[in-house]
Amino acid sequence: MIDDSEKRLGKTLLYLAQKHGVATFMGTKLTIRLSHQDLSEMVGTTRPRVSEFMYRFRKAECVLADADHHLIIDEAKLDAYIMNPPDFHTKS
Repeated sequence: MIDDSEKRLGKTLLYLAQKHGVATFMGTKLTIRLSHQDLSEMVGTTRPRVSEFMYRFRKAECVLADADHHLIIDEAKLDAYIMNPPDFHTKS
């Protein structure tokens, strides 16, 4: 099962994409730059947890960063991830 904090982060990223995003061929590029610390404060979890969740999002190809370190979000993939996380999400 997906962690509540991970789900909140995903929903926060989707909200930010809608509010501060620009459509590109790769996905929705956030026009604002946010650190993992910024995201952790928005979501109400620790920075290391946000880093772990962002790794999972990148691994699932929901989120990537461009050369200027702006986040690019594949909204459809991220929404699907939140609803049904991939198998690698489970701990071994």
